[in-house]
Amino acid sequence: MADVKEEEYDLAFLDEDNIDQDETDAATTRIIQLEKDSEIPTRYLIRKIFSPHLEPPYHYHPASEASQRRKKVHSKWGSEVGKARHSYSRQDDLVALLSFEGTPSSSVSNLDEAAIRKVTEALSKKSGDAKLEPLRCSGLQLLMKFASSAGYEALGKCFLDGKIEEISHLKLIEIQAVSLIIPPPCYIEIAVPAGEGVSLKETLSSLLISHRSTFPFLCIREPEHKFTNGASPTNSPASKTRRMDNGSATSPALGVMLMFTQRAQKNSESCVNVVKGSSRDWEQVNMPQAISEEDEVYFKASNNDGPVFAVKKLSPCPGVRILIFVNKDMDEVEKFYSLITGKTPLAYNKIEEGLSYRKFPLLEKLELQLVSHPSLKSHPVKNTALCFMMNDVNRMCSEIPGGVRNIGEGHWQVKDPEGNAVILYSLLK
Repeated sequence: MADVKEEEYDLAFLDEDNIDQDETDAATTRIIQLEKDSEIPTRYLIRKIFSPHLEPPYHYHPASEASQRRKKVHSKWGSEVGKARHSYSRQDDLVALLSFEGTPSSSVSNLDEAAIRKVTEALSKKSGDAKLEPLRCSGLQLLMKFASSAGYEALGKCFLDGKIEEISHLKLIEIQAVSLIIPPPCYIEIAVPAGEGVSLKETLSSLLISHRSTFPFLCIREPEHKFTNGASPTNSPASKTRRMDNGSATSPALGVMLMFTQRAQKNSESCVNVVKGSSRDWEQVNMPQAISEEDEVYFKASNNDGPVFAVKKLSPCPGVRILIFVNKDMDEVEKFYSLITGKTPLAYNKIEEGLSYRKFPLLEKLELQLVSHPSLKSHPVKNTALCFMMNDVNRMCSEIPGGVRNIGEGHWQVKDPEGNAVILYSLLK
């Protein structure tokens, strides 16, 4: 798993009340990422074609292809272009990674400011985008922000038609829309049918009424193809927590807990009141007493087959806890996530009660916790996946038993021993 700096995330709302900020104002600034596959722009590239019957044997042809996912790029990748202050980049900005190569007569290996200025001027004319803005660069790659998708598509058409000439001994060889992110070591991705992402985003955002900035531990995605990673219990919708014949409860296998300290009591109460005040959007989940402490409240979105959410009101330390409820072999699940995270968990067992915990500290304020108890049975959530950023995703994929599936642009999917979907991805950084 890749290393991440703690200071890249603002989780102050878990440790202090926002007494000076109106809740309505706070609601307009919180962000949960929403990704729509249908809005991923076309990728344009030069394909190298070999034929022994041609002279020369190698030919280069511009081509276009659809992307299954957006390539992820760290928001601090490379170096900033120029010293001028750039406009604030929002989640819905269209940012593309432009790749160049030097011409045969050139020894250029890096984009300097003069070359970037000429590239920007030339591509602005070709795309018709007068607000084309270079953001960051590294080697012969450049991050460029487009004012609209129309400008991106116009540039792509010029690329396919061979109308983009060499610029300062540089040839443009690829245009790819990317996602600029500051990724946490682990987050939960919830997939929903097309058209339902905005509604779920608003519902989940209502929990973060006191949060002022990006909340990176949840992501909503509208895939173009059906997303499944496991089946719900027989004759039972995944959205319902129910009682089994033996008195056990069953619930989604994945969850997210917000851990508030006593100093943030107002914020924790606001979060719980949102759930209690909207039965249309939220339903409470009854967890066994052996698992749930007195200051914890569990609930889930009423109209979504997604993970469990929880609030801990009197946590000794603020933070976010990613939960996995384990049914079968705790040792096998522990072994799997030790491999994924590269961490050794803290173990806690109450043998007489059958209660087992495994806690993986990922950051000072982020942990992954495995929980197992005979009174709670969980099921994989068909539209939810745990996502982990990897330094070397190819090496990790080779070490995982059972194989992995390539799902596009440096993303790989595998199942843990419980059948939960796990996505491993690489990051340009």
